[in-house]
Amino acid sequence: MTQIHFRSLDLNLLRVFDALTEEGSVTGAAGLLGLTPSAVSHSLNRLRHILKDDLFLRGAKGMNPTPKALALAVPIRRALVDIQQALNGDSFVPEKTDRRFSIACGDYVTAVLMPEVIARFRKAAPLAELRIQPVGAVMKELDAGRIDLAMGGFERIPERLASEPLFADDMVWVMRADSPFANRQPTLEGLAALPHLAIASPDNDRAVSGIVSDAGLERRVVRDDPRILDQYFEERGLRRTVAMTAPNPIVAMAIVAECDLAAMMPRNLAEAFAERYKLALWKPPHPSALFQISTVWHRWHGDQPAVDWLRAMIRSVAEERMAAATS
Repeated sequence: MTQIHFRSLDLNLLRVFDALTEEGSVTGAAGLLGLTPSAVSHSLNRLRHILKDDLFLRGAKGMNPTPKALALAVPIRRALVDIQQALNGDSFVPEKTDRRFSIACGDYVTAVLMPEVIARFRKAAPLAELRIQPVGAVMKELDAGRIDLAMGGFERIPERLASEPLFADDMVWVMRADSPFANRQPTLEGLAALPHLAIASPDNDRAVSGIVSDAGLERRVVRDDPRILDQYFEERGLRRTVAMTAPNPIVAMAIVAECDLAAMMPRNLAEAFAERYKLALWKPPHPSALFQISTVWHRWHGDQPAVDWLRAMIRSVAEERMAAATS
């Protein structure tokens, strides 16, 4: 096995390695580090020589890490975060930081909370960058320290993550406000007579009982199982008609606004867009469980002043939104 002489290793090479892992391209890594692509390529070649491995190979979608690079990615990222944390200490000044913050969340949380979070973030930290990314394989990103926080409907949470509840939500039925059916509080029979628009995201195909499992982190992606809803109608001698399916609730509301379909979705999301799309909201005439939205972060590198500041901002926005909804 090749022994690396650590004292002679340029730690900037590790920053280049980490940027290549995050961006997946020489150009992206160069932009992240403020270097030229040729400087990044030169550093990569030096690392290849030192580690006796190609590390990244060109593919159709960018630079693909080799098995050795994959094995090194998390330890190197963790070490760089620890170094940054040690150098910064407890000093964090939002208006002076140029830090990149990364949050993973789905369409629902993005639409309900993030507009206000982003407005406050830009005002408090004008030099910083806030990156919002999908909540897909979030455990890998949290373990690697590439995202600071994830938000969603989490069920089981691994011990290496910390969590904080944000708010609870329930489901409502929505329909365009000028529909002839919109002024009636629907009965189950009346609801069954309407054509329905179902919502099924790509995650639904991977879900088991409405939950996607990701390396021990369980995330709820189906808030009301359509099979349970169908069964509830059938037990009362009714049958509902699903006329179409949309990939997310925001698309669903835009469609419902133009036709006489009814769709079920989270109350806070429906209320956020009700005026824009001219929607009427109904309380379901059938059982519908509450669901909890939480924030999770990694205990190894998530407990630092900058991340604490961001969590406090998100928590404040969530608390104010819930207070306004119940007033």
